[in-house]
Amino acid sequence: MKYLVFLFLCFQGLFATDFILNIEVGKHFVQQGKIGIFSFKTTPQMVLWVESEDGKYKETIWMTRRFAKQDWAGQSYDKNKIFREYTFPRWVKVFKDNLPTKNKPLPDSVTGASPKASSKISIKLPADRKLIVYFEVNNSFDENESYPMGNLYDGQPSLVYEAVVEPNFKDKIELKLKYKTNLKGDLIENLEGITTAKEIINKVEILKAN
Repeated sequence: MKYLVFLFLCFQGLFATDFILNIEVGKHFVQQGKIGIFSFKTTPQMVLWVESEDGKYKETIWMTRRFAKQDWAGQSYDKNKIFREYTFPRWVKVFKDNLPTKNKPLPDSVTGASPKASSKISIKLPADRKLIVYFEVNNSFDENESYPMGNLYDGQPSLVYEAVVEPNFKDKIELKLKYKTNLKGDLIENLEGITTAKEIINKVEILKAN
């Protein structure tokens, strides 16, 4: 059985095609945080993944390094368990059987440093099938009246952008903001209570690499 899984993964890899993840930041991409007397700036954690329409296929394509490597500097936590899972509630729900820990992080092939500005990131996507593409983003310290600090969110919850990619598409596709999440990882279409978090990202696109 392990041999068959290996062959499937190798076969699947033959159809991986180069794309560009184009992230255009919004005016609330950088958030001002404060703990005690210390003030600092934060940028969001982000993850891109794909799923087949029937849910039988799913793959993480790219994730910001801090979450992927569970590299939470200055905080005490069990390095054999996932920490701050409320950063990406939806991704955690989808990939609940393969969550990163400090001692077992995600591989370098799907991780990257958190962008500090608008960025174009090289990625690979399976090109032989129709896929739903999801992009989840979350920043800390963006509290508002509906989502105050101290309720595990550290402010407003993660937002999820979505698009459908057809096999062998040749141009570009923009992911649209569609959902907020709750702590269970449910997708909620009603964005009531979300304010500045809508402006963390101005645009997210998948572009065919040249």
